Amino acid sequence: MKKILSILFALAVSCCLFTACNLDIAPADSLTGEQMTESPSGLEDILNGCYATMKDDTDESNYWWGRQYYQLADFASDDVVYGHETSDDLNMIFRYDERSPVLGNFRSFWALNYKLIYSCNVALATIAQKEELTEQDIYLRGEAEFFKAFCMHALLKNYAKQYDPATASSDLGIILRENSSDSELKDRASVADSYNAIVELLLQAEQDFSAGSFPDRESNKGFASLGAAQAMLSRVYIFMQDWNKAAEYATKVINSGKYDLESAQKFPSYFTETYNRDETIWCMRMIPTDDQGSAAVASMIYNGASGCWGEEGYSKPLLDDMNFEKDQYIGVDCRFSFVCGAYLKNGLILYPCSKHTWQDGIATLCSHPLLRLAEVYLNRAEAYAHLGNDAGALADLNEIIDHRMDYGVAASKGFSPSDYHLTTADVKTNMVDLVLTQKRVELAFEGFRIYDLLRNKKDVIRNYWGFHTNYVNGQSTGLVPGLNAPGVVTPYNYGRLICPIPQQEILNNPACTQNEAYK
Repeated sequence: MKKILSILFALAVSCCLFTACNLDIAPADSLTGEQMTESPSGLEDILNGCYATMKDDTDESNYWWGRQYYQLADFASDDVVYGHETSDDLNMIFRYDERSPVLGNFRSFWALNYKLIYSCNVALATIAQKEELTEQDIYLRGEAEFFKAFCMHALLKNYAKQYDPATASSDLGIILRENSSDSELKDRASVADSYNAIVELLLQAEQDFSAGSFPDRESNKGFASLGAAQAMLSRVYIFMQDWNKAAEYATKVINSGKYDLESAQKFPSYFTETYNRDETIWCMRMIPTDDQGSAAVASMIYNGASGCWGEEGYSKPLLDDMNFEKDQYIGVDCRFSFVCGAYLKNGLILYPCSKHTWQDGIATLCSHPLLRLAEVYLNRAEAYAHLGNDAGALADLNEIIDHRMDYGVAASKGFSPSDYHLTTADVKTNMVDLVLTQKRVELAFEGFRIYDLLRNKKDVIRNYWGFHTNYVNGQSTGLVPGLNAPGVVTPYNYGRLICPIPQQEILNNPACTQNEAYK
C-alpha cells in the first residue's frame, strides 16, 4: 500500500504543481485519469479528476470503477440469473467459494477507491493551506468530504462485515487514510470506527454545502451536492441501524423540494437521461466518449444491441416479487418495461434488464444514478418499519407505487389505485420484510440487494438454475434445484460473501489483516 500511495501522491500532487488559470470543467468533459498529471493547477481540477476516475481509469476496461460498483453488488445477490460461464473475473462474484485475493476485480475496485480517497485528501490539504476561503472553496471542500466518504463506504460494504452494533467495535473495517501524508503501514480500523469516520465526513460536507456556494456545480446532477450528502447520510445510518437518524435525513431530502419521483409515464425512459430528471440526486455523468461498450454496466445484463452479451437476467424470485405474471400489473407497473423479452441461453430462460441503457441513442451508455429519491423514500420506510411506525412505512411505499403504476391503464382493466396500495394485510412476516421486497423491486440491478440481505441477517437463497449451481448446459430445468443443491442456500454470515482484501495490498502492507475466510 505504501508503494501504491506514493505513486498516487505523485499523481495528485502533480495536479497542484502546474500553474495556469483555473479551468471550468463539468463532469461531462472533465479530465481523464492520465490527464490529471498534465492539468493546470486548481482545486476544481483535482475534484473533476475524481469524477473522471469513476468513469474510466484502468488499462483493463472490464475493471473500471462503475462496472465493479454494480457487479460486486448485483451479481452476488438473489436477483440475478448467471446464464453463461465466462473467463471474466465476474464468475467469482456469483461463485462465492471460488473468490480469491488475486482476482482483478477485487484488486481494481480496492485500488481505485483508495486512489479517489487519496485525491480527496490532497484536495482537502490544498484548501487547508489557504488563508482565506471563498464560498466556492467551502463548497468544493464539501464535495471532497462527500466523495471521500462515498468511496470509503463503497469499500466498507464490500470488504468488511456488515455493521452489527454488538460486534462493530471489534470487526475489521477498512484502512483509514486520514490525510495526504498518511502512507504508513497500518491495519484496518474497526467497522465502528470506519463508519464513524464516514459519518463525520458527511456531516462536515452537509455544513460546507450549506455554507458555501458554487451555482454552476450546484445545478449539475453530475456533481455532489447538499442533497447528495443528506441522502448518503440516510443510507449510511440505515447500514448503522440508527433508524431515527436515517429517517431524519431522508425527511430532509424529501422535504427539500429539490427532487420529485418520476411518474409512471416518464420512468421507463429515466435511465436514458438521469442527469436531467427530477428524481436524480447524484449520477455518474457520462457522455458518448465515456461509453465502455462491451465492458459497460449494461453489457452483461442486456441483449438488445451489439456489444451486449445478455448473459445475466432477472431471477424468478425477483419476477415473482414484482407480480410479473399477474394480469393486474401487466401494462400498469412501469417497471416491467425494464424486463426484456425471454430468450434461451445455454438451456436457461433469461429475462435481461434494460436499465443502464440507451442514453444519447447508445445502447451501453448511461449516467448511472448513484443516489435517487426512490431510495431515500425506501430508507425512511425501512427506518419507520424498524421503529414500529407501520403507517409511516406504508405511506412511503405507497408514494412510490403511486408513481410507478399507470392508473389509466389500471382503470381500463377495472382496477382502482386502492387495489395497488399496500396495507397491513400485505405483511406476510413483518413490515421490514415488506419494505425490503419493495426495495428489491424498485432498485433491482442498481447495487443494493446483497447488502440489504446481509445487514438484515438474511441468507442468500438462489433456488433457481444458473451457473452459480452445478448446472450443466442442456440439463432439465423443469424443477428448481432444491434447497440442498450446491450454491442455492448461503448463510448470511458465510465469510466468502465478503470480498477478499487484495493480495497486492497484503504484500505491500503486511500490517493489513486479511478477512478470515481467505487466510
